[in-house]
Amino acid sequence: MGPRPIWCMGRPGAGKSTLAAATQAWYSRRRVRAAVVDADLMRQGPMIDLQYSDADRYDNVVRLAMFASVLRYLGVVAIVAAVTPSKRLRAVATRLCDPVWVWLRGRSRPLWPGTEFDDDVQADLVLDTEAMGITECVDRVDRVVRA
Repeated sequence: MGPRPIWCMGRPGAGKSTLAAATQAWYSRRRVRAAVVDADLMRQGPMIDLQYSDADRYDNVVRLAMFASVLRYLGVVAIVAAVTPSKRLRAVATRLCDPVWVWLRGRSRPLWPGTEFDDDVQADLVLDTEAMGITECVDRVDRVVRA
């Protein structure tokens, strides 16, 4: 079994996909197998059947978490990039794959229905992506994962 998946959550445009890609590249340079599970990309392929209703958002998180669990079983570091705004969605992801939660707070696009975050977000790491560079963000992710 591999390390816990890393779940990058935040509003649209906060830098989730950017951080996931940079973290995956960092691991690859160290010869650690890692894969990005990007919710936006998954919706264009294996999850093309899902829309943005509450039920579809729930199914999306379930599928992302299951995919991350399979990667973990195979010894691959799964790095998920998904908005995941509600406590209910984070609870199901936690139950299915027990990720390291990384909340990206920073510049983002205007919210649309279903992307508003709960007031009491719990995360293993909070990153201000507007104030921090990508290298510092990746370094902090690594420190939390190794802790």
